[in-house]
Amino acid sequence: MDVLPIGALMRLFELLPNSPTKEFIQTLALSHHQSENRDMGTSLRMAMTHAFSMARHQNAMLAEWGALDGQLLVPAAAPTPPPPPSQPALCGQCQEPIVNPCRWNDVDYCSAKCCHDAGDRSSCRRGCGCTGFAIKRRQLRNQRELMRAMWTVIIENELEEDLETWDGMRNTSLAILDSDSEMDEGSDAEDPMVTQAGEIRAVSDIVQLSRNMVDLAELRRGQKRTRDSD
Repeated sequence: MDVLPIGALMRLFELLPNSPTKEFIQTLALSHHQSENRDMGTSLRMAMTHAFSMARHQNAMLAEWGALDGQLLVPAAAPTPPPPPSQPALCGQCQEPIVNPCRWNDVDYCSAKCCHDAGDRSSCRRGCGCTGFAIKRRQLRNQRELMRAMWTVIIENELEEDLETWDGMRNTSLAILDSDSEMDEGSDAEDPMVTQAGEIRAVSDIVQLSRNMVDLAELRRGQKRTRDSD
């Protein structure tokens, strides 16, 4: 009784039916309150402790409390405040709120464009910002990875002979499936030949521009000589 909070003692007291035990506790608590000038909480604790020490009252109290859930001895918890409204997730690239998330590398983005800007190249199409050559190079790299995986499946299941007799392999060697991964191009840079051709065109344009300037200067000198002779 001494360790229970006042609220629990009050609930236990209220659960007792009208009986000699309850009347005894009530009378004793009122006596402590009036004669010893104690507060009602302390008086009730003293009265219930004294009653519980007496066998006849203890049996009556235990008979009523024996089937009670222990939770009744615990003061009622304060109501839990509602959780704060959840904040919208922000895009990992532009930091704007996400409505329809796109996920890449365990990060959410607000659009396919932000995914692409962050480095995702799994869904590149014309107009995404990558060159056609870079897209084709990545597709070829993925295709070669699939070929090597297929070759592993063929070897593990001993299907080489069955595959060689397939009509679709008449003009194809199985060796292409086991191609060396060192042949893969890990870069998405443009074809050096294409870059070189672009540089040659740029030089040709500069040479042509120089010729045009020489021709224009010669034309102006001719016009000046004509005016001077007049």
